[in-house]
This record gives sequence, C-alpha cells and structure tokens, in this order.
Amino acid sequence: MKLKFALVFILVALVAGLWIYEQFVPPFSKGMEVADFSLIDMHGNTVRLSSLRGQSVLIHFWASWCSQCAHEMPLFAKFDKLYPSIKLLAVSEDEGGEAAVKAYFTGVKPNFTVLLDPEGRVSDRFKSYRVPESFLLDKNGKFLHRFIGAVSWDEPQVMEIVKKMISE
Repeated sequence: MKLKFALVFILVALVAGLWIYEQFVPPFSKGMEVADFSLIDMHGNTVRLSSLRGQSVLIHFWASWCSQCAHEMPLFAKFDKLYPSIKLLAVSEDEGGEAAVKAYFTGVKPNFTVLLDPEGRVSDRFKSYRVPESFLLDKNGKFLHRFIGAVSWDEPQVMEIVKKMISE
C-alpha cells in the first residue's frame, strides 16, 4: 500500500513539475531563430513568417472571447503609428476560425494582419497556452522577448523598452 502511494505521489510530482516547467520556461532563448510557419489570414491569403524578414515582428496570440484581448485591440489599431518598424501579426486561437474572427471584427477593418490558428498549431509551437500573449522578433526572425498577458503598448515605459529591444 505504501509503495503504491509513493509511486502515485512520484507520478503526480513529475506531472506537476512538467506543467510548471512548461508554464515558466520560455520556448525560445534570446537570439534564437524562430522556425518559419504559415497561416491563413482572415481574407483567405497565406502569410509566411519568413516573408517578413527584414522587419521586426510582433506575434500576438489572442481570442475573440478573451476580455483582456478586447482591451488591447484598440491599441493595435494604432500600433503602426506607435511602432512603425514592427509588423503586427494577430494570431487568433478561436476554434470557430474565420467565422468567429469575422464576427469579432464586424464593422471594423483591422489595419494589421489577422491570422487564423483554430487548431493551435502555431500557438503550440510557441508554447502559448494563454491569451493574450505576444512574442517580439527582430528583423532577422530571432526571438527578443515574450510578453505574457495584456500589455499597455502605448505606455511610455513599454514603448521605450520595445524600441530599445528592436534597435539592439
């Protein structure tokens, strides 16, 4: 009986340890090249990450049901003015795919690229298990920083940090 209890305890501890590791250890280290991917945008066009080489990229994982994401979306409408040298890819994790995303943007035409990842293929590769979450890449496709949770992209401190990161 004690042996069974000990084995169960060890198994639970291993699973919990793996879960904790997955939550806190970033999928990339600074300077690591991010593997190429392609997704369909909300207009049916294929977008490849590698086609954006030469410019910094912010990959932002979000979902239409996410209240924090809804607070960030108005800032993303101004993102190109705040960060003219960064290309924004807003990757929707909505399981409803194109229909959910188009319903979310009813009456609003986003001025940034909205990509569909309903199966979570790309978000899994980035270990993005929560929304919102963003990954900043330099112009060579190398990882710079991971932002977990909603970010006030227009705050001077955030703007200074982001601009410093992409200029290094």
